[in-house]
Amino acid sequence: DFWAPWCGPCMAEMPALAEMYKECKAQGFEIVGISLDKDEKSLRQTMTQNGIVWTVLSDHGGWQNAIAQKWGVRSIPATYLLDRKGLIREVNVRGEELRESVKKLLKE
Repeated sequence: DFWAPWCGPCMAEMPALAEMYKECKAQGFEIVGISLDKDEKSLRQTMTQNGIVWTVLSDHGGWQNAIAQKWGVRSIPATYLLDRKGLIREVNVRGEELRESVKKLLKE
């Protein structure tokens, strides 16, 4: 999940992601967040306030984030859903579509 604390659409997705994480973590669901922030303090505050307890990586480079550059991310939120083998199965699914895709993949 590529996101940033200053991104309104990203933050709008966080409650649903947090709920899905709690619900599906025991079944093997993991989230790795890549934050395009520029300030560690702001990132930490946002994580605490929004219940973001999964792994979040950031080099605090904003749009120059090395991982985002490698993956060709040009807009956020950007979501890549990988299966247990590490293969990309869905790109930029959100909301109920994301929930359905995760549940389907967890059954595989």
